[in-house]
Amino acid sequence: MVIGKSSTGYHIASDLAAIDSSCKDYHDLAQKTVYIVHQSQGIEAIGKSISWKVIPTQSNLTLDSYHNYAHKTLEEIHSQPEIINHILTQPDRDEPIFKQLQILVQHAEHILLLGCGSSRYCGQSAKYWLEAIAQKPTQVELASEFSHRNPCLAPNTLVISISQSGETQDTIQALRHIQQHLRDKITLNVPSKDGKKSQNIVATVCLGNQPLSTLAKESTLFIPSHANKEIGVATTKVFTCQLLRFAQMTYLAKPSHPIAFNLKQALPSLPSAIKQTLGIAKNIEKMTAAIQHKSQLLFLGKGILYPIAEETSLKVQELAYIHAQAYATGELKHGPLALVDTQQICIVLVSHDTTLPLVISSIHEIAARDGQVIAVGPASALTQIDAGLLQASLELPEAPIEIAPFVSIVAMQLFAYYLALHRGCEIDQPRNLAKSVTVQ
Repeated sequence: MVIGKSSTGYHIASDLAAIDSSCKDYHDLAQKTVYIVHQSQGIEAIGKSISWKVIPTQSNLTLDSYHNYAHKTLEEIHSQPEIINHILTQPDRDEPIFKQLQILVQHAEHILLLGCGSSRYCGQSAKYWLEAIAQKPTQVELASEFSHRNPCLAPNTLVISISQSGETQDTIQALRHIQQHLRDKITLNVPSKDGKKSQNIVATVCLGNQPLSTLAKESTLFIPSHANKEIGVATTKVFTCQLLRFAQMTYLAKPSHPIAFNLKQALPSLPSAIKQTLGIAKNIEKMTAAIQHKSQLLFLGKGILYPIAEETSLKVQELAYIHAQAYATGELKHGPLALVDTQQICIVLVSHDTTLPLVISSIHEIAARDGQVIAVGPASALTQIDAGLLQASLELPEAPIEIAPFVSIVAMQLFAYYLALHRGCEIDQPRNLAKSVTVQ
């Protein structure tokens, strides 16, 4: 919670981003403190003094005009090529932060990613890179459950908290639990450049979109997603930008690794690939019109596209109010295949990589039970699938397989948006949801 001070009064909010623009100063509310706001005498904290800080001016990217879009969510989806290009073409801005991060990643022996909702799925995607490239054992934890099971951490663990707002209470409490009870496990002994001295560093990093948030302040290092302010409750551009930051982070961990090299080579083509993906919006709108009355959807993916399928499922739940679930394709035969009948639509994310034969095998399993399969991927993958097995397909632009997760999630953000539009749902502010989840 913060209090903003203007010339005419005070503004109280859960996030500094929500404070009225007339406020020039702010104060972070202290824990377990009673504040009294007087109409004429100002504000006081019982037993404590109040210190005010100047609200910094955000040097945000000035984007092109997107006022012609029907919803802020659609505007934010379409702003992604420009924002990502801005991140990729200004590496000097992040150099000091990434130098510190590189030290932490290289000296850590284990990595713990904390998040809820979309942030967790972002972490699950990053896990594939961090283990394959950085070769660090990585665990992704649901922050809301973490501190309730007396968790154990291995020594020399780097903790990365992922949050759009930086005010996600479940993630804050998980981080505080670690700092209070497992501090010795997250303290790294880092030698100096000359090798003569060393220092102990508490290895906590926040990847977020708000530099003045609680998580940012309570972490040793803050990595900005540089996504600019996001209005839509269901995250789109922040998710994509945070996924990009993980890609950059992983490369730094082990630049000599072949996969890291390929990832770095592929990233400059990302803005163009996303722009091409946005160009198939009419195809996506037409596809969603045909399935708008379905009461449940299954999303499937393998490898790094599995967490992308999970994020897609969440977007459909949030925006279109449809019961949606996601599974790894290999899990179908362990139970979910019982859900498949003539009415069940299964949307399968595919990529032209080494996992494709196994994904095709799962498609055969669904088709054999008369399930309806919609395959989503580039032509190089779709042409490997017998068209007779598919109810429909959505062709995505060809792109290096290293950036397939980005292309897929942008397409599926549009999928969720148009599905919600056809169903007449409130898109920018879905029912029962809040942008910043500040309660446990």
